Amino acid sequence: MENNNGLKFGNNKGFTLLEILLALTITAVLTISFLQIISLIYRDHNLLNKRLGHQMDGHLAVDYIFTKIKMAEIVDIPDKNTLEVYTYIDGEKRWLKFYIYQSEGIKKLGQSQGSASIENRDYSRVTSIIDNIEEVKFKKLSNKELVLIEIEYRDKNRKYTYKKIASVF
Repeated sequence: MENNNGLKFGNNKGFTLLEILLALTITAVLTISFLQIISLIYRDHNLLNKRLGHQMDGHLAVDYIFTKIKMAEIVDIPDKNTLEVYTYIDGEKRWLKFYIYQSEGIKKLGQSQGSASIENRDYSRVTSIIDNIEEVKFKKLSNKELVLIEIEYRDKNRKYTYKKIASVF
């Protein structure tokens, strides 16, 4: 079929402008959807990694204290929030004190090293073990050979609690 200008209609090979626009629109919608899904997966992955990191921090802090109690010659709990142990540090026995302190407006679980003398506890500088602590509890259980270690801490949205029982001697 020909019109007055000599152009043919009906059997043209190729795509019309409408077909090209439709294909580009479908491609754009699929690309945007795919990018949104990837973005959600990435955000959820980062959130999960942060939560797991906070959980691991608490677990490592409790395990560290647990290990020091297991190696201790003397375990003393002057109050429910303080633990003092005479234990090995870098190959020699020293006093260690675990307690909550505040630095820059943040409550932290700290550790202070004391003297090597069993009679003199004289603690020095504090080292932070974990930040954003809400509470730490140490308690000798009924038979006095077991110590309960409990820490509560939080990140921005969640509160974590870890407990572990260590045997003394």
